[in-house]
Amino acid sequence: MSNRYSCNCVCECAFVQPTTKAGAAMSKHGQPRIAELEALVRDLTTALSGDCWHPSHFILEEMLERDWGFPVLAERMGGDVKVNYIALEMYFLVGPTDKNLRLGRETAAQLSVAFGVSGEFFLNLETAWLAATDKREAALDSVPKELGGRKG
Repeated sequence: MSNRYSCNCVCECAFVQPTTKAGAAMSKHGQPRIAELEALVRDLTTALSGDCWHPSHFILEEMLERDWGFPVLAERMGGDVKVNYIALEMYFLVGPTDKNLRLGRETAAQLSVAFGVSGEFFLNLETAWLAATDKREAALDSVPKELGGRKG
C-alpha cells in the first residue's frame, strides 16, 4: 500500500498541499482540486440559474463517477489533447459566469465520443441552462435595486 495520497486535482498529480491563503486548495501544478472545482461549479451555476445547472456540472459528475480528471477526459475526447484540456478548463471556470462561452458542435461531438452519448445531449443541456439563465435575468430586471434586483 502506498503512502502517496492523491490530491484529486484536475491534473491528477499525487501531491497534497495545504490550503492557500486565499482559501483554495491547490495541487503542486496550481490546479484546483476536483472537490473545490465541483463546489465552485455547483455554487456558480445554482446562483446563476436556480435549479437548472450549467452543463459543466453534469460533465464533472460523470468525470467523478468514472474517476477521470481533465487530462483523461481531454484524451478520450479525441483530437488535440492540449486544446481539449484548455477548452474544458475555460468552459468549467468561465462558462458558468459567462453565457457567451458556449460548447459548440465540435466540442459536444468530442464529449459524446468520451461519454458515449449524443452530442445533442450536451447541446440540449446548454440550451436549457441558457433559457433558465435568461429567465432569471429577466426576473432580476423587473425587481427594484433596493430589493436586490436591477430595476431603477
